[in-house]
Amino acid sequence: VSLEVWYPSGNLPSGSALFLRGAGLLELSWAKGVPLNQSGSQPDLWTFDGEAKPDTTIAQVKVLVDDKQWQVGANSKLAIAGSGAPQSFALFPWFFSSQGKYVLERNIYSPVLKNTRDLVIYLPPSYEENPYIASYDTIVMHDGENLFNASTSFGGVAWECQKT
Repeated sequence: VSLEVWYPSGNLPSGSALFLRGAGLLELSWAKGVPLNQSGSQPDLWTFDGEAKPDTTIAQVKVLVDDKQWQVGANSKLAIAGSGAPQSFALFPWFFSSQGKYVLERNIYSPVLKNTRDLVIYLPPSYEENPYIASYDTIVMHDGENLFNASTSFGGVAWECQKT
């Protein structure tokens, strides 16, 4: 099992390294991390090669900074194929951002409605911290004045969608 962990080295404190903890791979435990290998030619690429434990179908891992600061979010789950088949996984952790941000795009023209609308776009906490994340799940919600902000919502009560 080969892992590529993509994270901007410039976002790490000086002299820091990335570690991996987890279950389902022979080299890993949740108690103590294994240092990842930083690529000499690509400083934002960190690698790990390991072996799945017998009968493991899903390994779970988390990346840490200096084996102390855990990546934010759920464990990364790796679907392990049977009997020694080579497998590769890419991980895109983030560690320091806990709050996303809003972007307001004004005057977006709708050819169907033949008018313009403003769009409020919520960008998740990882969006600016780790630019290697190539895509995000997207949800489109109407009635934007109620989605995020109590000061713009009807009756002063927002749905607080950014917390989901």
